[in-house]
Amino acid sequence: MSNISTYVVGNFFDKITAPKNIKTGLITALTVLVISQILIFYVFVAARVNPIDSYIDAFKAIFNCPDCGIIALWEMLITAIGLTLLHFKVIVFILSFLVLAGGIFVIRLIPDEWYEIGDLVAIILMIASPVVIIGLALFEILPYLIGSYS
Repeated sequence: MSNISTYVVGNFFDKITAPKNIKTGLITALTVLVISQILIFYVFVAARVNPIDSYIDAFKAIFNCPDCGIIALWEMLITAIGLTLLHFKVIVFILSFLVLAGGIFVIRLIPDEWYEIGDLVAIILMIASPVVIIGLALFEILPYLIGSYS
């Protein structure tokens, strides 16, 4: 029984670490990362800020608030970044698309032999992408949640 399970796990690992599957996984991870960041900023953060406010004044307010706590400063930073993204929304959207297209181009440009050598590195990158998505989402959303409930 042990030999059968070892064979099945080995076979599964060989399929996952095939260069084609690694490339597909990295492209999917990059796509989800870019799209999730666009959605978080343009849906959640944009709903929390007043687009009439100036992003320059928002950044100045961060430095002119010596008595503010870390949560208030954090929320002010996310608001300032959100206002900046809203002010330059077309440029940011184009840059997001260029990052996605450039990343896909680089992933496809790398020869398959490099993926075979770096199986573990590629798998770690695929696993790291959801962690980065969750971390960035928490960084962007957590100050609003903490501010609302404190």
